[in-house]
Amino acid sequence: MSHTLLLLMIALLCARVQVAGEPINVQEGGTTILPCKLPKTLTGNENLEQISWQRKTKGKPLTDNFFTITKDEARLVNGPDRRFKYIGTFAEHNGTLQLSNVNVLDAGTYTCIFSIFPTGHPQTTVEITVSVPLQTSVNSTRPTLGNKEVPLVTCTAAGFKPPAKVSWQIDDRLKDKVTWTNNSTLLISDTTTTVSTLFGKPTKEINRNKVQCVIISEKQNETLPFEIQIYYPPLNVNIKKQSEGLVFTCEAEGNPNPTITWSRSGKALPPSVSAPSTQGATQGATQGATLTFEKKSPDVNGLYLCEANNTYGSNQSFLYVDFSPGTSSVTGWVLCIILFIILVTGSAVFLYKHGYFKLPRCLGFDREEVRTSSPNEEENENASV
Repeated sequence: MSHTLLLLMIALLCARVQVAGEPINVQEGGTTILPCKLPKTLTGNENLEQISWQRKTKGKPLTDNFFTITKDEARLVNGPDRRFKYIGTFAEHNGTLQLSNVNVLDAGTYTCIFSIFPTGHPQTTVEITVSVPLQTSVNSTRPTLGNKEVPLVTCTAAGFKPPAKVSWQIDDRLKDKVTWTNNSTLLISDTTTTVSTLFGKPTKEINRNKVQCVIISEKQNETLPFEIQIYYPPLNVNIKKQSEGLVFTCEAEGNPNPTITWSRSGKALPPSVSAPSTQGATQGATQGATLTFEKKSPDVNGLYLCEANNTYGSNQSFLYVDFSPGTSSVTGWVLCIILFIILVTGSAVFLYKHGYFKLPRCLGFDREEVRTSSPNEEENENASV
């Protein structure tokens, strides 16, 4: 009788054993361990039949039996979730799990329950909290040149509780040209993401002006500097003759900086002519590429094309070279007409879009000719060699 009573007391004691584990805090996206190991003093020589896991979390507000472990297998009850991995050993009464890529919906209570025959169901419980990392950034909306007000820059403060205060520091010369608005969103993590957007007309006047996004909160204060970038295709392609030698420079401005290449219409560049392509590293700066003639020779005669390209478009200008003896002024007029036809055909869309149309100047040369022509003819130079 006394032996039976002792077993009954042990069974009641084990049935009520509930151990609270240390609370666990894990950062969103991280990995954590859910410990679950039953001391041998609670089991003795009795038989462990099963280890079960329950959870009650932000994503599963009702108690959910989600993991079962026996001596033969360890499995998820309600479908696969590769984030959970069994890392314990059943024979050692260890039901420990590993949870990777933790998110805010995983925050809550996890209970590990041992089924021991005949004594009962001792269990251990652990509380998990998930921290959302603070994230701050300032990014361009990649505005293109225009006259309508558009978003220029966004500044984001995410993971703050209470919400961060976001504002802008702007130079006096920009204060009348830009405005900003703030938008805050409360997330399921009980943190707030605030996005501040700077608005303005994307003109060349405000391109490359510097601003600062100021973030103030209980946890940290931060100032993020930024240079406004207005993106546009090459707007001007100008050919100029250098003061010395037979060297011509083709310059263009665009953002991002254009790649400038020289080519010869209908033919490859002669061996005596060099024209390396050029791409500048400075955003929004005027960039140039040279065309160099090592000698005056009829074999280099022809029409040369300078083309500027970036991700937003292209533009071009022409250079005609004629070192043939006895070139008449009539030839100059004929070449001018040819250049005009080429310009109209190749640049019609560009000229229509930007609203201007310039005829190339038509001049005759008595003997040797060098002609330049582009949509910005007044900035090109004609050189008589």
